[in-house]
Amino acid sequence: GALTLADGAGPRSGGAPRVIPWMPLHGHGLVPAEYVGGEDEPGTYVVPTFDLIMPGEWEVTVALAAPGAAPDAVVFALCAEG
Repeated sequence: GALTLADGAGPRSGGAPRVIPWMPLHGHGLVPAEYVGGEDEPGTYVVPTFDLIMPGEWEVTVALAAPGAAPDAVVFALCAEG
């Protein structure tokens, strides 16, 4: 999938989004533990696809480190059906 990094001035280049899937009930993630996005065009990053290995509740953290800024992250909660 793709992520877009932008602010009020438009697309932001040079970021390195990391996507980290985690299954809190079982205390494990995936192998590899994180998936790093590569910049496809200014401000747009392509993240490698991954499969959630089992049904249940997952947390997917998207961590961004824009140039010159402190890292920031957001966590998305989702339920995968089997």
